[in-house]
Amino acid sequence: MEQENRQNKIMEFSLLENQLKQIEQQIILLDQQISKQQNLMQTLDEFKKTGENSEIFLPFSDELFVKAKLLDNKNLLINVGGNTFVKKDIDGVKKTIQKQIDKLMSVRKELSLEIDKILQGMLRIEKEIKG
Repeated sequence: MEQENRQNKIMEFSLLENQLKQIEQQIILLDQQISKQQNLMQTLDEFKKTGENSEIFLPFSDELFVKAKLLDNKNLLINVGGNTFVKKDIDGVKKTIQKQIDKLMSVRKELSLEIDKILQGMLRIEKEIKG
């Protein structure tokens, strides 16, 4: 393999390697979002068990909580985008969150397929370089 062609293959391999790292980072972020949404589903299940007029602590900030009385344990307000909130019961909120989880899982699957393509390309180039 001539030197210039070899250099091009090495550069192509390096580009694929960088793409691989970027996609791996995206998958890590997706996994964190999926985990967060799954934890939220569990929290909603626990919230269902909380009785009306129970005293609860609500986050006021990351380090500050306020004591409050729960007046309605059946309905929540969910942000549907653009600071628009819609009233939904817990099961409705869970359906919305499950749809979000499903979308995130779909994107994760697409990224995993992209990783497979990149790895195949890297193996091909490696064989050509070692040729």
